[in-house]
Amino acid sequence: MNILGLFLAGTLRRNLVEHGRACPLRGSLAVDADGMRATVRFEEDGVTVTRQGGAELVRISGSLPVLLNVLVRPGLRSLLRVKVSGSRLFALRAMRFLRP
Repeated sequence: MNILGLFLAGTLRRNLVEHGRACPLRGSLAVDADGMRATVRFEEDGVTVTRQGGAELVRISGSLPVLLNVLVRPGLRSLLRVKVSGSRLFALRAMRFLRP
């Protein structure tokens, strides 16, 4: 796993498991940053982070510092600083769980 995937997995673990929150999302989000790629899959039985691609609902790409800034301050304005392919609504909803 690359650094991006480890960061996303740690953030999800803290936000979902440690706070006891359920994740109502279903689908996948691919994040590309400076040659690193991680796919977050929101499924019925849990959330997984992998390096493998697939049929994503959303793909977010940009430089690592900009992507981290987007995750820290999610919103429509911050999404304009990165390239988003797919459902921006799903991206906004997913980023709530990826906030560091």
